[in-house]
Amino acid sequence: MRGPSFEGIHSINLCLTSLAAENGRTEKLVVGYLDYYVLVDFHLLARLDTDHERQQYLLTSIQEAVRQFVPREGWEMARFDQAYHACIAIELPVEIRY
Repeated sequence: MRGPSFEGIHSINLCLTSLAAENGRTEKLVVGYLDYYVLVDFHLLARLDTDHERQQYLLTSIQEAVRQFVPREGWEMARFDQAYHACIAIELPVEIRY
């Protein structure tokens, strides 16, 4: 999703955190990168029974975060919505390492 509408940002790193104080924090520490912190309930994630449930939980959490930071950056949401729906359609695999 490159383009002038992203003002030089070519990579968005979504950092999953369990610390409420970090939720929604945005950092641009390296040129071209945006780091955005997303609050995730890792205890809930560990209790989910199937990979599909974990995938749905993480994708929903990520999409909610994207809906928060994209407007703040002044970007259009449509391309991010397309990416989200593509992940759902291909059943993007989720690998969790503890």
